[in-house]
Amino acid sequence: MEPSDARRMVPCMDEPSFKANWTVTIIHPKGTTALSNGIDLSTQEHTDGFMKTRFATTPKMSTYLLAVLVSAFEKIEKKTKRGTLFRIWARPEAINTTQYALEAGVKVLEFYEGYYGVSFPLEKQDMVAVPDFSAGAMENWGLVTYRETDLLYDPKIYSNEGKRRVAVVIAHELAHQWFGNLVTMRWWDNLWLNEGFATFVEYIGANHISDGAFQMDDYFIEAAQESAMETDKVASSHPLSFTVAKVEDVTEAFDGISYEKGGSFIQMLSTVMGKNNFDKGINLYLKQHSYSNAAAEDLWAALDKVLPDDVKGPDGNKLSVKEFANQWTKQMGYPVVTVNRLNSTTALLTQERFKPNKEAQEKAAYRNNKYGYKWDVPIWYMYGNDQTIRMAWLPRDQPLHLDLPKDTVLIVNPDSRGFHRTNYNVSDWKTIAEMLNKDPESLPYRAKTRLLFDAYELANDDKLDFTVLFDLFNYVKKETNYFPASAVLANLNAIRNHYGSEPEKIYLEKFYKSLLDANYQKISDLSYIENNYQNDSLFYKMQYFSGFDLRILFNYCQLEGVDCNEKFQAIFKEKVLAKCNDKDQLSECAELLMSALNRDDGLFRFQDASHVFTSVGNNLIADEFMFKFMLQRWDQIYSSLIEDPTSLKWVIMTCTNGIRTENEIQQLKYFLKTAKNASKFSWITQALEEAELNVKWQNKYFDKLTKEFKDRMTTPPSN
Repeated sequence: MEPSDARRMVPCMDEPSFKANWTVTIIHPKGTTALSNGIDLSTQEHTDGFMKTRFATTPKMSTYLLAVLVSAFEKIEKKTKRGTLFRIWARPEAINTTQYALEAGVKVLEFYEGYYGVSFPLEKQDMVAVPDFSAGAMENWGLVTYRETDLLYDPKIYSNEGKRRVAVVIAHELAHQWFGNLVTMRWWDNLWLNEGFATFVEYIGANHISDGAFQMDDYFIEAAQESAMETDKVASSHPLSFTVAKVEDVTEAFDGISYEKGGSFIQMLSTVMGKNNFDKGINLYLKQHSYSNAAAEDLWAALDKVLPDDVKGPDGNKLSVKEFANQWTKQMGYPVVTVNRLNSTTALLTQERFKPNKEAQEKAAYRNNKYGYKWDVPIWYMYGNDQTIRMAWLPRDQPLHLDLPKDTVLIVNPDSRGFHRTNYNVSDWKTIAEMLNKDPESLPYRAKTRLLFDAYELANDDKLDFTVLFDLFNYVKKETNYFPASAVLANLNAIRNHYGSEPEKIYLEKFYKSLLDANYQKISDLSYIENNYQNDSLFYKMQYFSGFDLRILFNYCQLEGVDCNEKFQAIFKEKVLAKCNDKDQLSECAELLMSALNRDDGLFRFQDASHVFTSVGNNLIADEFMFKFMLQRWDQIYSSLIEDPTSLKWVIMTCTNGIRTENEIQQLKYFLKTAKNASKFSWITQALEEAELNVKWQNKYFDKLTKEFKDRMTTPPSN
């Protein structure tokens, strides 16, 4: 029903602030089961062929959380320690894949009762795997619905990444049962509070489900924080809290800003306050506003109330949570912190907004905010061999001086809690690269992960030379930890996407393979993976390479390593979508995409339409084809997916991801002005800005990097 579909089912005041108790009765065919938010009280015959089921009256809740479901599904069930009935429902043929969801759901529900300090208020919690469900999941109070791939897990079919995905989505939706359902945003301009907090907590909950094996706090850097920074660096972004004039505008708030940036800010705030203080404030907030509505200001007030006087802000006085939070939630973007070494014992830290596309303009409402795109930035840092993490404030209106031991290496944001990028003098970057190439363990793996992501983005913004970047990447040959290695692979894949199907990509791929060779050669066969892939404790840690054998195999095979293809061809072969690698068969791709848009075709479920586009678009040779397909088939795309805005967004982003020429930019601008309904979506404006950055990259770096990769493959390495 979220955000405004309850009115389509029943007359109601369909806004989140109008909470009500709901007493539901469902009349349904015999042989089916009816479910709603409250626990079922009775089922009796109604008329020929129909039954009538009555449900317990719900607590006061918003209309968008109302849910009814009639199905022939089967269930498994269990009770929590406090006696809450917990049930998982699925198709009869899929019911044997629900056990993991049941155990995970009960485990995290019990955990959240302790974490929030508030008992779960309902008698039962149902979770249902819906065969065709375009959203990933929906947190209806007491009746959470999921697409099947986000709830069902069979170790004989799904990878451990699929298992982690199930844990994460369950943890997210059940986090909402308190933060969003028990206490609900007053209006949609605070949607980020619902989704950002649930994103923050999902990592804690999923980690508890896996007993720490999924290392969700580490995974957060790549999956949430870095994803948010990528989304928020463009002018077409938006603040976490922004004016929503009408319900129809809410759709565009369901994005990486509300979810991933919201979660990243909450994590930073929790770290600034201290975990215990933050948790006390959340408990107070929930108790003050239970069964009611609240705004961000109410949360800041609760957090300020519990904060002790010894938690200092940038002015040296007690931190004002409200003042700190407003800077980060009411203006978009984030800073790049620049570290200038004044001498061997002093560093000067300054800030500016990180905005690679300097010419792009924000929406008029966001251009002149009161904070001027400056932030009070919490600076966590370490230096030398001392890995103690210290904290200081970089105020909004002045630089920060740090006194350091003589000739030590300063690392800012080593635990990746701050929402900013960090740049250093060229000499410091070179020192860091030399240090890691000599001893990969000289820095903590979280610090390396943050350095690697920042260095790549700074190189793309002309703040770091690519030669230094690749010297830094070179150390990955000796890396034994998944997370920093994954950062290098992600960044090299981004460069590879820029090359598309151009023949010069062969030089990049040779360099790329040279970084993977040593570790690839350690993988003699897949028997270790085959025998241990279900062992959660080895999720990031496998023999030979303590972390990413599968990432090595996947990327090496993508680079068309002959040995890899010979040994593992059967594993990586795609029987349908591989056809899109062949220029002569792109017409078959068009048929595939049209089938995904056709609800009556039956080849694909409607929920999977955007995934078909993504899978086809991942083949670099199909980039130009995908863009032309969107231009020519926009009416069909729009009419098919308008009821699922999230899928429509991903289709748009996929179809425009491969734009590499000025001519294509002009085509997209013309499309934005003339195509029916195109201008109503900010996603297309965002796609245009991303495309402009791609074209600038092509013009500025393509030849330069091609020469760099050629030279590196013909010149003996220096280390």
